[in-house]
Amino acid sequence: MVLIQKVWQNYHIDFETMILACATCKADPNSVIAQAQDLAVLVMIAFLMVGLGCVALIVYNFVRKQRLFSETTAV
Repeated sequence: MVLIQKVWQNYHIDFETMILACATCKADPNSVIAQAQDLAVLVMIAFLMVGLGCVALIVYNFVRKQRLFSETTAV
């Protein structure tokens, strides 16, 4: 348990660089190609968020219509 606590205390996540392309894919972080890779990752995340938002909106509309239908046909 103590080992886990020591590891957890030394564990640090840098969220700014976590969402960008990893260091394995790019040799020089200041190059134009590396900046393009970072932008490509952010664009892919944006498209994913839009797609998941559309799915959530469809599910929300199904639920809302089902509730309205069940209220109008309640006995």
